Amino acid sequence: MMVAGYSIFDLYVHFRDTRLEAAKKVSFATGRMARDFQATQVACENICNLTIEDNQAMSAFFSKSRGNTASALNRILNESRFHGFITLIDKDGKVFYSTETPKLHGNSVSDFKPIKSALSNGPLYRGAADFSDTGMLTISAISKIRTKEGNVVGVVAASQPLNNQYLTGEITKFSIEEMDPVSGVDLAVYSFKQKKVVAAT
Repeated sequence: MMVAGYSIFDLYVHFRDTRLEAAKKVSFATGRMARDFQATQVACENICNLTIEDNQAMSAFFSKSRGNTASALNRILNESRFHGFITLIDKDGKVFYSTETPKLHGNSVSDFKPIKSALSNGPLYRGAADFSDTGMLTISAISKIRTKEGNVVGVVAASQPLNNQYLTGEITKFSIEEMDPVSGVDLAVYSFKQKKVVAAT
């Protein structure tokens, strides 16, 4: 009986320690992801600002030249080393050009509330998004495109996909960039809209 008692006690202690260790890892990962999501939002907003301040990009947008727009946006992406995509949307809420899907344009994304709000002179947006043709979940920033007179004629969205590559990068940070490296953590992104896991490590 004593042997059985110690065996049960050892099993309980092991289970408790394992559960506590798992809780610590979850707490750590949650904190680091929140930090990195915030940094990604700032990076997306910076790309929006670079695009709006870029004469070639804005000239191409106003003149409705998709070829010149493609050249300007790809240059911005290459120079900034941003790993996401840029979308220019016209005043009617239709995609003028996206570096994610260059051959697709004209589809309406005005049903995405932050875009509709921005076109209606609402606030700027930073946060989660899923307005792209591919249905990709992203962290995005959305900024207004104005004329010299201050009229809103469209919006620019810079987006970082929450894909397998992004999640794997986060796991790598956990294991090599921390003073006390953490391993044994996996990440997944679940889309309530698609009702499935859309990315995982």
